[in-house]
Amino acid sequence: MLFEHRHLAFAALLLTGACNASAQITVTAPSANETIRAADDYATQAFQDPWDMNQWTDLGWFTFGIDAPPANLSNISFTNGIFSATTGSTGNFWLLDPFVPGSAPIGKIGSLFPIDSTKYRRFLIRMNLSGAGLTNPPPADQYAYFIWNLYGAQSTSSAFPVYAGQWIYSVDLPTLGSAAGPAWTAAPVTSLRFDPLNKAGINISVDWARLVSDDAALLRTITWTGSGAVDIFLDNDTNFANGYAGQIATGVTGNSFQFYTGGLSAGTYFVAIRPTGSSATPAYSAGAWTVNDIPTLTFTSPAPEGSADDFATTQLGNPWDMNALSDIDFTVNVSGLSITNIPARDEAGNSLGSVRVLNGMTANNPADPEIFPLYSTVRGASTRIDSSRYRILTLKWGIVHDRDINLGSIGRIVWKSSTESVENVSDDLILNHLPNANVIQTLSADMKTLKLEDGAGSPSHSGWNGMLDSFRIKPDEFSNPVNFYVQSIKLTAFERADASYTIRWNYSNLGTAAPTLQFFWDGTGTGFNGTQIVAGLAPTAGTYTWNTSALANGTYYIYARIVNGATVMNQTYARWPIVVQHGGGTLSTLALDRSQ
Repeated sequence: MLFEHRHLAFAALLLTGACNASAQITVTAPSANETIRAADDYATQAFQDPWDMNQWTDLGWFTFGIDAPPANLSNISFTNGIFSATTGSTGNFWLLDPFVPGSAPIGKIGSLFPIDSTKYRRFLIRMNLSGAGLTNPPPADQYAYFIWNLYGAQSTSSAFPVYAGQWIYSVDLPTLGSAAGPAWTAAPVTSLRFDPLNKAGINISVDWARLVSDDAALLRTITWTGSGAVDIFLDNDTNFANGYAGQIATGVTGNSFQFYTGGLSAGTYFVAIRPTGSSATPAYSAGAWTVNDIPTLTFTSPAPEGSADDFATTQLGNPWDMNALSDIDFTVNVSGLSITNIPARDEAGNSLGSVRVLNGMTANNPADPEIFPLYSTVRGASTRIDSSRYRILTLKWGIVHDRDINLGSIGRIVWKSSTESVENVSDDLILNHLPNANVIQTLSADMKTLKLEDGAGSPSHSGWNGMLDSFRIKPDEFSNPVNFYVQSIKLTAFERADASYTIRWNYSNLGTAAPTLQFFWDGTGTGFNGTQIVAGLAPTAGTYTWNTSALANGTYYIYARIVNGATVMNQTYARWPIVVQHGGGTLSTLALDRSQ
């Protein structure tokens, strides 16, 4: 009965009808070229990185592990902007990973970047399905659905039909409805999983996915002449023989069809129509829609790794760059340590070439591995970490193993104050890794706000305070020996400014709109409700020197806003604040830091 309940939602999504012979079809709209604003898109605006399948990090890492519930995918690949895989008994992938209870909230997870479900409600995806057992039109058991979380309450959507071949699906999630659990708009959504097909052995290819706002002004009506049911396609040119963007509907009658054009990925789209069931070359529209891009901006200053004031470089005179075994003071339950080069890639799938690392094997059972860049009876006896100054951790490390959080894909950071005899132990750090590649994971955290294990899990709860004489990392918690590698460890200070500060950024815009750029500051790093620094900048400039001479000493978060006239196209914060400090001396920085 569950499926019959889901099946009731089909008619709300895709119109179906009889397959009849048709008179000559003429597409009458779009009749002229039109440029259309892109709908606000969650991933582009939350991460400055759309789900365009250009890199592995466009999907949540639960997609690539063997964690429960399993993704049931094999042959996973990201090639030329296409994510592809083959389903097992079923198949699914994560667009937004959930927060794992007991872990430190770090990375692209829903608790840090919740989806405003009242704003972002329409899901579009360009997807191709192929393989034995697929049928067009689809039978009742050929469907897709979503699973999402709303701060602890899980929901499963009603289903919608999916077809063999290249389609662009457009689904309004509140209209689709929930088969189990709270409705989409009940609360902020903290994870999102898509189950594209409930069949085994099916090849899935995804070009892009978008979760967008629903704006009636971005709907467009397709019209045509002729009788009978038709199939409707979008194409980036008028040559059907060289492929098409995707089919958007089948069996449509009535000579008109509305589509949410503003939800499409940036590009140019002609409309092509032919009788339902026909294999003839379709009729094309005279005009085309050009959907604009949402520009993106990422800060390079303030830098994602903090300032050049790095503890090991500045205080020890030797960075923890793993160029020599002397970068490490002490180890426990670690064997085969060496400095070597490995072929590596980052989490996004980009090749890093040959990377110099500290390499070894961990032995986790019965005792944990311990790697001390600073040990209390070695360099920590004379040189200690000033926790009020050095607080931004950037750790580049990895292991080679199937990812399984329950069995050991957990790392930790552990440290000790010079006035204590017991250590502070961080909450679980979720590891992102693969069994067949050297993935260098970059973990970034503010040590002041890094959550500790509850209760006796952390013997000390003094936190990142005072002078620290011991600092160590634990690269995994598997019970069997695991190969690990560490590329570098940094503990840096916030960047500082006196009379001026140079803001730097990277900018991308593939559309035709020519927006301008504004900068603001505030004291919280949230809310986008601060004081304007400058307006009217060319986003392509890449740098701006901010006059900070009149600002009071303190901690300042910077954010950028990209505008086209009065329309805010995008806005984003720098990862870390800067500290304004005039005339030298010391500064007690404000406790206004974000945990991301």
